[in-house]
Amino acid sequence: MRRLIRWVLFDGGKPIYKHGRHLLRHKWYVFLECVRLGIPLQGILHDLSKLTPAEFLPYTEHFYAGEKPPSEMSPEMKVAWLHHIHCNPHHWDAWLLPKEDGYDVLEMPLRYRKEMLADWFGFDRAIGGSGDIREFYRRTMEKRVLGLETQRWVEDQISMRCGPL
Repeated sequence: MRRLIRWVLFDGGKPIYKHGRHLLRHKWYVFLECVRLGIPLQGILHDLSKLTPAEFLPYTEHFYAGEKPPSEMSPEMKVAWLHHIHCNPHHWDAWLLPKEDGYDVLEMPLRYRKEMLADWFGFDRAIGGSGDIREFYRRTMEKRVLGLETQRWVEDQISMRCGPL
């Protein structure tokens, strides 16, 4: 609450405004992608947890009001991210089941695969990208763990839309 008061009183609400504007822009482009993929309701419900205090305030601080680089997460941001992936099954991390020697990787249902793809394309469009997410996919593939069927589906979809991976 103190952070919120500080942002409003001393920063003129700019961090809140900037984060809210980015979030709505992202949601709009994800909605358009979800409609394109035949899952409009997923597009409406996409990332609603980001509007909760558990996520909105830590995300605002992390991306718009913090003094640390975005790659360096505060403990509050780590909790917010964990909350986010557990409330939003379109994130691949939500489909990893920890076990002693690593993870069991579960296949994502089709509607969440589609929403994940819409999220990636929507993010790219929201930041003014070209709509070609192949570079993003290649750059992040080492840390992403997908089931084989899910990975094949995602790569087929990206290749059909953007060209060969």
